Amino acid sequence: MTLNTTIIPQAETQDWLKDDPRVITHIAQAYRECIPTALNPLTFDPRFLINNHIVNLDFIENPMFLIGFHHLSHTVLAVLYVYPAFRNQGIGSYLIQALQQQTKLTIQVAVDASQPRLGKLYCDNGFETLGIEKKDDLGVGYIDYFWSPRPFRLEPTDSGTNIIPV
Repeated sequence: MTLNTTIIPQAETQDWLKDDPRVITHIAQAYRECIPTALNPLTFDPRFLINNHIVNLDFIENPMFLIGFHHLSHTVLAVLYVYPAFRNQGIGSYLIQALQQQTKLTIQVAVDASQPRLGKLYCDNGFETLGIEKKDDLGVGYIDYFWSPRPFRLEPTDSGTNIIPV
């Protein structure tokens, strides 16, 4: 499988939103389904504004997928969303594997605890978890999953999870 993609850097996100009114409709669908506590309007939500985005080339006319991520000391995958008409075709796994091949950083993703099939998708693609459910500020449960190009182990802490190189 090969997907034609384009990246919208975080610095260009606001301009991207202004390009076509369908952009905000498409991305709002993805963020709201992935992050139930996303603010309305999304354009003020810091979880959206700090992200770089990867989308299919004809996203405005035919949204297939959207990835939102940013870099700290590791990559935080905020959203990996495959639009309903394109699910169950291996696109999610393809996108995860493409990200893994292109990064030298650990990837972290928080998965809604009520979506165990998504946790399985990440585990099937080499991610590890301690399986500890945490709650965000609004009480929504999530579980962190981690992947690294180098061997590691996870260690629970009071504030989250440490990733220990081995």
